Amino acid sequence: MGRTRLPPEERQREILNAARKVFETRGYESWTVADIAKEVGVVEGTVLHYFKSKNNLVAKVIEQFYAGITEVMEQGVQRVTGVRERLRFVIHTHTQLLFENAALCSLMLKEAREAERELGIQIYELSKRYTQVVTDIVNEGKKTSEIADSVSSRMIRHVLFGAMEHYLWDLIFDRSSLDVNDIADELTDIVYFGIAYRADSGTDPEIRRLVLQLRELVG
Repeated sequence: MGRTRLPPEERQREILNAARKVFETRGYESWTVADIAKEVGVVEGTVLHYFKSKNNLVAKVIEQFYAGITEVMEQGVQRVTGVRERLRFVIHTHTQLLFENAALCSLMLKEAREAERELGIQIYELSKRYTQVVTDIVNEGKKTSEIADSVSSRMIRHVLFGAMEHYLWDLIFDRSSLDVNDIADELTDIVYFGIAYRADSGTDPEIRRLVLQLRELVG
């Protein structure tokens, strides 16, 4: 008895889920369209009907993954208050995502560096949207005087996610030695206390906040 005929959207989703499973179990270098077709239970032509090339399929898997984690990050951070607490949420959430999706994350890093320019740019734009949350946290902290004015939000984004990228290699080769909570606590303290406005730097944060409010009223 043949397989049930699915609506196009459901079939696409089924193929994408199968592709991700194949990437994670067989490794990106060795997979074929036939592997994915076998996982789904269809012929290769069906896979290629929905995804015209291997690059197109990889791009869609990565796009689907980023859509999910971006939603988790953007919605979750709205439930947290305070710069330090929000930074910790981002670090903890991202590190947990690395733990749970190490194979796919390593694939994305590889593709971003080695893929054809079009795919590389697509991955870059998806990553930029995902990591924008840190830029927003830092900029908001500067407005409330919790973070020093001189801090570059772009630099903090690079430092934070660059540090967590290095943990990905530890996850691949020595997973047992890592603890998500320990990483989140330590990295949060390093970043936050490096950028937080300090009372001994000249002006009390509360005074600075009131001055900013006054400027907004008269400006």
